[in-house]
Amino acid sequence: GEMAAGIAHEVRNPLTSLRGCAQELSEIHRKSGDQDASDLAGILVAESDRLARIVEDFLALSRMRQPRREQLALAPMFDELRQQLTRSPDMPASLRFVIEVEDGTPPVLADPDQVRQILFNLVSNACDAVRSLAEPQLEVRARSAEEDNPLAVPAVELSVRDNGSGIAPEIQERIFTPFYSTKSRGTGLGLSLVQRLVREHEGVLTLDSAPNKGTTLRIYLPIASVTREFARALGGG
Repeated sequence: GEMAAGIAHEVRNPLTSLRGCAQELSEIHRKSGDQDASDLAGILVAESDRLARIVEDFLALSRMRQPRREQLALAPMFDELRQQLTRSPDMPASLRFVIEVEDGTPPVLADPDQVRQILFNLVSNACDAVRSLAEPQLEVRARSAEEDNPLAVPAVELSVRDNGSGIAPEIQERIFTPFYSTKSRGTGLGLSLVQRLVREHEGVLTLDSAPNKGTTLRIYLPIASVTREFARALGGG
């Protein structure tokens, strides 16, 4: 972990300098009327940004800490997410979204920062999937899970659904593999990080997708009282 973080740090510093130089070259060539050279420098800037995202995601994986759990009500976090989607310039302009916590949804015992990271990654992926659509749609919901949920204990279900092009069956098994991405600008680490964070919370992540039918990712987290029972059973008080 420390070695990986050190390597990432050493890569990030010169990468920042390279990006700055490429940005300056792009501006110089644009002002001089050499559009081809400006475009080439612009590609260097874009690829530098992509490498920077890879480094940041790699750092997040290498430094991933144990969850600092607390009893977490999801409604305030969903309100925060709703505000971010409303104000963010990166969201598709015509995006129709629903952010909803069903009445009676119990709290989970979870790390608030890591749950935010999970939701941000999933919502970001969903927005990328619908960005080119005329009527992009996104739903983020939380509710009490059914009794026959994958955890087989009382749980909360978090779901993120989009109406994008979906994911082919032969690709679905690979999308959680580090550095595998179906996006030209993707790092291939976002979903891998999400899966690890969910597992650290004793949860389960499922995928429901088909070509031209959109994608739904569901996260099942045990409710707070259940995780406390787990801790007592293990002698944790």
